[in-house]
Amino acid sequence: MSNRTYLSWIDDQALINAVMRVYTSVSDAFESTSLKYLKRNVIDPFSLIFETALTETSMQEWLKIEAQRQAQKKLSNTIGEFHQNILGSCDGWENLGVGHDTGVDLKSNDDLIFAEIKNKYNTIKGSSKIDSLQYLIRLANWNKKSTVYMVWIIMDKADYTEAQWIVSEVSHPRVKLISGESFYALVTGVPNALYQLHSVLPSVIKTIIDEHGAIKSTDIQAITDLNQHTVDDSLISAYNYFFKSAFPKSNQ
Repeated sequence: MSNRTYLSWIDDQALINAVMRVYTSVSDAFESTSLKYLKRNVIDPFSLIFETALTETSMQEWLKIEAQRQAQKKLSNTIGEFHQNILGSCDGWENLGVGHDTGVDLKSNDDLIFAEIKNKYNTIKGSSKIDSLQYLIRLANWNKKSTVYMVWIIMDKADYTEAQWIVSEVSHPRVKLISGESFYALVTGVPNALYQLHSVLPSVIKTIIDEHGAIKSTDIQAITDLNQHTVDDSLISAYNYFFKSAFPKSNQ
C-alpha cells in the first residue's frame, strides 16, 4: 500500500526519488570541479581579469564561484527532468525517459495525451521552436485521437493557460502549448498541484539532507590543479595560465 503523506496525488517514495535525483545531480556537479572540467568551454581570460580585479576576488574565490556556477547550470538542466519524473509518477501516466520511440517525455496510459516538458519558455529558441512544433505535429498525425502538448513549466505570460501552439503561422488543432500550472492540474486533477509540490519541497529536501548531508563546495579540486600549472599563487600567474589556455598558439 502506498503512502501519500506529502501530497495526495503522488506516492511519497516517487516524490523522494525525484528529489533525490536532483540531489545526486548537483552533488556530482560539485564533485566534478577539476580544472579540466571547468575549462571545457574555454574560460575567457579577459572576462576573468575584469571579474576578479573589479570585485577584488582572489583566484581561489573565483574558482569556487565558477564551480557553483557550473553546478547551477547542471541544476537548471535537471529541473526539467525533475518535473518529468514527478508527472510521470502520477496515476495513469508514464515517464517515457530518454530515447523513446515517440521522442517526447510523457504520455497518458490510454495514449490520448503525449507531452514534451520544458522547464522555461526560453529553453527552445529560434528555429528550434518550429522544428519542435513540426515534430509534435507528426506525432499527432501518427496518433489520430491524441492531443500533444508542449509544456512550459514557467511561462512568459502570467495569465497563460492552454492554447493551440502556433509558430510562424504553423499549427495543428491537436498540438497545444500549456503552462506548468495547467498541465499539473490536468495530470493530477488537482487545480493547485504545482503550488502544492512547491510547498512540500523544503520538507522533502530536509528529509534527504538529514540522511545524506548537505552538499558543500568547499573542496574545489581546481584550486589544487591550478597550483600545479602556475609558478606561484599570484593572480598574474593565473591570468597568464588562462590566457595560454584560451590562445594556445600565442607566442607570449
